[in-house]
Amino acid sequence: MRFDLKLKRNYVFVIFLIVLFASLGVFVYSYQQSIPNPGHGADSVWIFINGRIIDLQSAINGELFSGVAQSSGASPTSVSSGQKGSEILVKINGVEKNLQQAIDDGSICYRGGSPSSAGYSARMVEGHPATSVIITTLAGVEKNLQQAIDDGEFCQYSLSVSHNWPGPSSVTSSSGGISCGSSCSANYAKGKSVTLSASPPQYFAQWTGKCAGSPSSCNVVVDSDTSLGVVFSPYCGDSVCNGGESCSSCSGDCGACPPPPSGGGGGGS
Repeated sequence: MRFDLKLKRNYVFVIFLIVLFASLGVFVYSYQQSIPNPGHGADSVWIFINGRIIDLQSAINGELFSGVAQSSGASPTSVSSGQKGSEILVKINGVEKNLQQAIDDGSICYRGGSPSSAGYSARMVEGHPATSVIITTLAGVEKNLQQAIDDGEFCQYSLSVSHNWPGPSSVTSSSGGISCGSSCSANYAKGKSVTLSASPPQYFAQWTGKCAGSPSSCNVVVDSDTSLGVVFSPYCGDSVCNGGESCSSCSGDCGACPPPPSGGGGGGS
């Protein structure tokens, strides 16, 4: 009788252990699945760009990628920890290469219409596939390196602005590059947040395009080639002869409005 009772207790204990370990396994699996894109961090991948060795994440944060060769064929020869760019394998437009080669030849900027990683395999050389390297994009989104390449994260995109009045009306950008009328277009890394300001604000009428509905200062995230416009209300001094204006009534527009008739007594001072 005692033997049967002891056997039953052992049996219950074994069942308890099985349930415990099964529950622990489910918890660990669920926890791992909740971690976005587990893999190697981009801050431990070392590349050579702009004449210096730098980790991949810092290069992204510093907006160092412009889609043109910048490293002149060099590669990091000694790093304290992590992987070299020559040890990370990518696939761009159907061609397998390592990350450092893609930076050197400018193909790190991929703007194709279909994913470049379809059927990816690391047959070329030994190393880590780009799908196992995790980056944080400039917009703060976590992706693996191959996804980032396929999505054009290493390209720059144009932001163009047009406005309807010459003269002192202008549009400027917080990040530099745009200062209409001297320059109304600039290139920015994908995910760059740019603040545009229309001046003078008291004569600002509206934005068109991505900034539509915003006040005279507008924030736009550059995620593709983007064109937008700004409309100013006519005003004295905008270097345009608006309806009803004359050189006499608005001296600031004398260069655009016809001068008063000779002897007409209006100098427009």
